[in-house]
Amino acid sequence: MKDNKEVYYIHIRDSHDLRRGILETSKQVIETLHRQEKFKKTRAERIKTIEDLIVIFREINDCGAQMKIEMPKVKLPKQLKEEKKPAETIKKFSHETNDELQKLEEAISQIESMLTEIK
Repeated sequence: MKDNKEVYYIHIRDSHDLRRGILETSKQVIETLHRQEKFKKTRAERIKTIEDLIVIFREINDCGAQMKIEMPKVKLPKQLKEEKKPAETIKKFSHETNDELQKLEEAISQIESMLTEIK
């Protein structure tokens, strides 16, 4: 015998527009999922690259430490130790420039006073 279930049909207005809307929404969802997967892939590649760089930096640091160990100990001659005097020359240079700046400022103030007298 037949089931006693009743079937109801509902009329939907603009069914073509509704179908089109559902398909467009489905398409947008699929595109969003594709972008998300691309983002995940890019993130994984970036993390892998960073991990590779960390390994390379560790190797460089190890090589540098090994090089320090293997390099011979050498005492620096006096000449190299005494070459640390450029700071004094910088001070002299800055002192000379300050004197020149003061002279220029004085000259500018004299010119300004002359201009105010003329007016």
